[in-house]
Amino acid sequence: MKKKKPLSKKEQKLRDEMKNVKCLLKVRPNIIELRKELSESLASQQSPLCDMSDVGDEIGAIIAKYFNDDCCSKEDFIWGLEHGISVTDGTHG
Repeated sequence: MKKKKPLSKKEQKLRDEMKNVKCLLKVRPNIIELRKELSESLASQQSPLCDMSDVGDEIGAIIAKYFNDDCCSKEDFIWGLEHGISVTDGTHG
């Protein structure tokens, strides 16, 4: 069996970009459904959300259903959440 030639940096970059595109196409419908479910859940909340931990718990219970090994990990979500907070509160560096 012939040994495969290693990919050049340009080929590797293109391969990575294609993987990201496939990932986005796969995840996008889930993001639309997640937004809808999250919005409906928070709007219909029967018990009072007393503090930020209650809001976080409600959001976490919904978002956890959408995590997967392909492209939508807990770490991705936490990174995005921390990034959004840092941009808003001025600690983004």
